[in-house]
Amino acid sequence: MDFVVGRNRPCAVVYGENESEAVKIAAENLKEDLKKVFGEHVLEEAAPTKIYIETICDAGAHKEQYRMQVRGGALYLEGSDRRGTVYGIYE
Repeated sequence: MDFVVGRNRPCAVVYGENESEAVKIAAENLKEDLKKVFGEHVLEEAAPTKIYIETICDAGAHKEQYRMQVRGGALYLEGSDRRGTVYGIYE
């Protein structure tokens, strides 16, 4: 399944309250960038398309690593630590 964002395809950026301040700032920057490109309505909370941001703190993973995957029409940005998550967001 594809991940699609656009003027006629609203999107929500979702991250947890327990994320680091750096991740929250990067996620808010992503929201602002999406608004600039697609308009205010693109960030509707009940949007059919979602970007999920999560720091998974995988002890076995390398530092500052991230992955992006599309699953079920949603984009998942997952970092092995806070820096990895931030790098993934800005990518």
